[in-house]
Amino acid sequence: MKLASFKPAVLLSAALAISACTSAIVSSSTGSEPITRDYLGVKQTWERSDSETLLLYTVRERDGAVEICGAIGTDGINILRDLEPRILGRSSLSLNGTLIANDLRFFKRLNTLDTTAPKANCAQMGVPWKPEFETAVPKLSMRGGTFEV
Repeated sequence: MKLASFKPAVLLSAALAISACTSAIVSSSTGSEPITRDYLGVKQTWERSDSETLLLYTVRERDGAVEICGAIGTDGINILRDLEPRILGRSSLSLNGTLIANDLRFFKRLNTLDTTAPKANCAQMGVPWKPEFETAVPKLSMRGGTFEV
């Protein structure tokens, strides 16, 4: 199976490549929180399967730095769930052309069988908050957008 291209979600422009040579690092984990309606989402559909992978996230200011909260979940065949860490490791997030994170493996992996309210993991990034980030639409990208199973 191949991962089909990202499909756009509310207020999100997803691209399959990013030309960033530096990476923002997680300064510190800031815990977890319930996923709310203000989270953005990207749905990835898998070719030759009814399976889907969903990334949910929000970006905001925390103590003068950028904080990202996010989660990933796959509905469908189990082997695709095993690819989630690779998907997150190849994913990056930017605001106004500024790379915020070049690896999203800190995102919480959701269990689609869990009936409790889903939560996201949060992390403060090593990137100072800029006033222009307040109105910027986060851009989620993935390097090497094809996976074979």
